[in-house]
Amino acid sequence: MAYATRRTEPRLDLRERQDERSGIVLGGVFSGVFAGIVMALFATTASWALGNGFWTPVKEIACVAYGVDALVAGASAILAGVLIHLTIASCWGMLFAALLPRGSGAWTALWTGVLYSIGVWALMTYGVLPWGNEVQSARAGMMPDWFFYSHLVYGASLLVTPAFRRRFYAGAGAAYQRGTQPRARVPV
Repeated sequence: MAYATRRTEPRLDLRERQDERSGIVLGGVFSGVFAGIVMALFATTASWALGNGFWTPVKEIACVAYGVDALVAGASAILAGVLIHLTIASCWGMLFAALLPRGSGAWTALWTGVLYSIGVWALMTYGVLPWGNEVQSARAGMMPDWFFYSHLVYGASLLVTPAFRRRFYAGAGAAYQRGTQPRARVPV
């Protein structure tokens, strides 16, 4: 009797599907927060180097809650800006984790993240900011290149997403994490 090999797709039971979702959600949140922190550090450092003040990008984000007064406010505006920024970054991170193919490595996540961040930048710059934060929209228009670069840094920092997804997907076997399936021997 001859045997042929064919790829079989395992049927995920309810528990495995929940584990996979938790890997995507938690992995996406953590990778989004990580990338958001890296992006914020880049943006604040660039702002400081250009003479605009270290906390200016964070205060611009806080304009959502405080209005234009956030630009002259103190620590409460900075805290609000950081929390708003990291919340939005975690949501974008979850979406990225859901879109990234299972079994992707860091290099795939890096380049996919950079392309993804260009889309995020375009949507935020031309769709969300003019409607939701007019102050930051106007100020980002004064330095469009640095606003774009900070989004590229965010996208490149999403390279940690596969590691976080694997970390939070507790039920995964090695084959599942690599995106490969076991081969079954089937009689021909």
